[in-house]
Amino acid sequence: MKSPLRTLLFGALLLSLPGISQTSIPGEAGKGSLPVVKTLGEIAKESALVIRQNQVKIREELSTKRNRRPSQRPGAEALASFPKTTEPPVIAQQNTQGIHSNFAALHAFETPGVVVTPPDCMGEVGPTQVCIASNNRLKWYNKPTVCDAPLTTSTTSGALALGGAVYSVYIEDFFQSVRNNSEVTDPHVHYDRLSQRWFIVAINTEAASNRIMLAVSNGPTITDLTSFSFFFFNHDNGAAFGSPDAGQFCDYPTLGVDRNALYVGGLIFDATAGTFIGSTAYVIRKSSVTGSGPLTFTAFRGVGTNATGMFCPQGVQNDDPNANFGYFVGVSAQFFGVLNFLVISNPGSATPTSAAGTISVPATEFPLEVPAQGSTADLDAGDDRLLNARLVRNKNNGTSTIWTAHNIGVTSTGVAIQNQASRTATRWYALTANGASITLGQSGTLFDNTAFGPRNYWFGDISGTGQGHAVLGASVAGTSAYANAVIAGRYASTTSGTLFAPVNASDYAADFNLQGSEPAQRWGDYSQTALDPSDDMTLWSFQQFTSGTDRWAVRAIQIKAPPPAAVSNMTSITCTDDRTIDVTVNGTAGTNFAGYFDPGADAGGPGYA
Repeated sequence: MKSPLRTLLFGALLLSLPGISQTSIPGEAGKGSLPVVKTLGEIAKESALVIRQNQVKIREELSTKRNRRPSQRPGAEALASFPKTTEPPVIAQQNTQGIHSNFAALHAFETPGVVVTPPDCMGEVGPTQVCIASNNRLKWYNKPTVCDAPLTTSTTSGALALGGAVYSVYIEDFFQSVRNNSEVTDPHVHYDRLSQRWFIVAINTEAASNRIMLAVSNGPTITDLTSFSFFFFNHDNGAAFGSPDAGQFCDYPTLGVDRNALYVGGLIFDATAGTFIGSTAYVIRKSSVTGSGPLTFTAFRGVGTNATGMFCPQGVQNDDPNANFGYFVGVSAQFFGVLNFLVISNPGSATPTSAAGTISVPATEFPLEVPAQGSTADLDAGDDRLLNARLVRNKNNGTSTIWTAHNIGVTSTGVAIQNQASRTATRWYALTANGASITLGQSGTLFDNTAFGPRNYWFGDISGTGQGHAVLGASVAGTSAYANAVIAGRYASTTSGTLFAPVNASDYAADFNLQGSEPAQRWGDYSQTALDPSDDMTLWSFQQFTSGTDRWAVRAIQIKAPPPAAVSNMTSITCTDDRTIDVTVNGTAGTNFAGYFDPGADAGGPGYA
C-alpha cells in the first residue's frame, strides 16, 4: 500500500512539470543533550594523553545506487547550460578571478599512526581565521586579507601541510565528550556571521540509532581559551512508533545555518543490511544551542525514500539577517532532471512547518567512477546528491540566489543522456529564492569536451558573492591527469550558464593507490567553496588533491574579488569647519571586471569589516 506521504510527493513531482508545486509535511519534535562545554586548551591537554594504536581507518561509504534507480524526467532537455545559449558552457579563455593564498592545509598523515580514508574534507572562513575539516583533523589558520602576503605552499611538490596553524586537533579527540567511544565521520563546518560562532556537525558510527553531534563555539576567534558547547541527539529520537528511521543508521549529515535555525539533512540506512531507506531533514532550534540547552529539534522524516521525494536534503547556509524562511534542497529520488526543496516556515519556533516543492532542471544522470593517471583502480565519484548549498544576496540588484552543485555523468558535449555518459562533470545551479518560492535562474556544467581520455571534474562546490560573481572549486583527474584541485569562475555579467575555463590550484604528479584493490577508491564525499564574511566579495575553496604517492591532502584556495575601478576623477576637497565632507569618486571599470562595491548597511546584522 502506498503511503499518503509518498502519494503527495509523487503528485507534487507530476504537477511540477514545468512549474512548481508544494505540499506540507508533518514534523516530529525531538530533544537532544545538554551541552558539554570545553575549552580548546582543555581538549588539547586531553588529546596529548591519548596513546594511539597504529591503524588505517577505512570506512566504506554506504551506497545508495544499489536500490535507487531514478528515471529521466519526461521532457527533460539535454542541455549543458540553462538558459540555452550559443556560448559554450566552459569559455576557453582562462580569465577567472585571481588566486591569492593557495596552500596545502591538511594531509592524511598528520595524526601519528592513523591514516584515514575516506578523506571527507571541507573548510570554512571566518572574520579572522580559516578552518579546514576532514575525517582526520580540524585545523584553524589565521586568515590573510587580500592586502596581506598570501599563505602558500608549492603547487607541484612537497607532501607537508603549511605550518603555523592556530589550532589543530584529531577530530575524534575534538568530539570525545559526545562520541560515545565511537568513530567520528562526515564533518561539516559553517561560520555563522550573524551569531559570530563556528558550527560543526558530524556523526558517530554506532551501528544503530547513531548520534548526530554538534559543536558550537562561544565566539568568532579560535584560541586555547575558546570554548565549544558539544551537543548530540540520536537521529531517531522522537520518531513515532513504527517509523522506518527507528533503530537504523543515519549517514551524511549536511548543514546549513541561518538566523533562526540549523538545517541538518541525513540519509537513513538499514542498520543490518546497509541498504538505503530514505531521507530525513532536521531543523534544530538555534536558540537551544547558543544558550544553555538542551538541544531541541523537529524532524521531518520520510521526506524522501529510495523511489520518491527528495534524496539527501542539503541544508542551506544563509547569512541574511532578515531571513524568515529556512531551506533544504536536494535531487529527486524518482527523476533525474528534477530538484526537490523544502521551505521551512517559523524555523526559530518550537513548531516549524515544512512544505515540499520541485523544480525542473536540465537532464542529469549518475556520475561515472573517475580514472586517474597512476591509479590502478578508479576514484569514487559517489552519486548525484547536492554537495552544499549557500544562499547569497546580490547587493547590486537585491536578488537572493541559492548556489549548489553535484556530480553527474555527461557526454563530450556536456549533456546527460541515459547510458551515453563518457565522463564525470560538475553541474552547478543558481536557484532564485523569493520567500517561499524557489525557481531555476541558471545552471551550467564544468566538463572536458575532449573526445578521448577526457578530464573529469567531480566533488565540486560553487558559491556566489554579494557582487553577483561566483567561483566553483572541484577535483580533477583523468587517464592522462593526476588527481588535483581546480577552480573555475564567472562574473555577474558573464553569459548565463557559463564558466571561464578551469585553472589548476595544484599540479602534483603522484599516483594514488591507497585502496588499489577496491573497485573504486574512496575520494572526497564533498568539498566547500565559502564566502568571506568580512567583505562579501572574497571566496575560499577547499579541495582534495594527491600530494604524494598514496597521499591525499586538502588545499585552501583564496580567490580575490575583481579589483576596484581605476579612479578617473573625483570632486575637489575644500577644507571647512565641517567634520564630514562628501567626496564623489568616479572610476573606469576597464579590464578584469574592475568596479566599486559596498555590501551595504546590513540592517539587523553585524555589518562588514
